[in-house]
Amino acid sequence: MAEPGAAFAAATGASRIVEDEWTPPQARYDLILALGTLDTVNDLPRALRLLRSAMTADALLIGAISGGDTLPRLRRAMQAADAVAGVASPHVHPRVEASAVAPLLEVAGFERPVVDVDRAQVAYASLLALVTDLRAMAATNILVERSRLPLGRSAFRAASASFGAQDADRTVETFEILHFAAWTPKQH
Repeated sequence: MAEPGAAFAAATGASRIVEDEWTPPQARYDLILALGTLDTVNDLPRALRLLRSAMTADALLIGAISGGDTLPRLRRAMQAADAVAGVASPHVHPRVEASAVAPLLEVAGFERPVVDVDRAQVAYASLLALVTDLRAMAATNILVERSRLPLGRSAFRAASASFGAQDADRTVETFEILHFAAWTPKQH
């Protein structure tokens, strides 16, 4: 299976990178777009420093990542599954809080950071419908420490019951998207 983003990069004549594993050219870019990629790197501060080092003076970084309040119902459902299974396993990638983005950008050497938050609510008929959507977006669990075994039947039933514990035919899940922009210092 192709890596997420590889087809888009190829179609646009760009290249796909993993920001915290990249060896960037120094001071080459006056614009970098990091859309939906920084939320899954292993070392976000390092990734931001590497992006900064690749940018010229007075350059612009624009990004969007999943925020800290993304998928709260799924997180609770996975906790219910772990309680039944008797073993805790990481199921959902950790997310950065909106209040942490500007300080992270400043520490990496950016100036004038701006952060905005969008919250999208999507209704799902079941936990399985949500997981199907996440798979289609290539947004399933990529954590190294995750269990490679599927949930057992009783754990899946507990997760499904927890996810669907609302007084409606559908469960509303929240996706929090953090949009940000920051500039590199001007050359004096």
